[in-house]
Amino acid sequence: MTSLAGLIAQALDRARLYDTKRELAHGLQQALLPRALPEIAGLRVAARYLPATRGMAIGGDFYDLIRLGDTAAAAAP
Repeated sequence: MTSLAGLIAQALDRARLYDTKRELAHGLQQALLPRALPEIAGLRVAARYLPATRGMAIGGDFYDLIRLGDTAAAAAP
């Protein structure tokens, strides 16, 4: 029983750690996404987060959409 209780305790600790890391990654992702996107005639723009690697699901490339006028925009890495 003691051994089984130890294994269960370790499994619960790993599950809590996984949940904590997942919540951290999700919070970081949400903080990096813009609150609003510019509206530019003729363009549909969207923001999404795709992590660079598996694991903590953080990192990746970021691009800015810069309004150049009423009907033009530029994307910058």
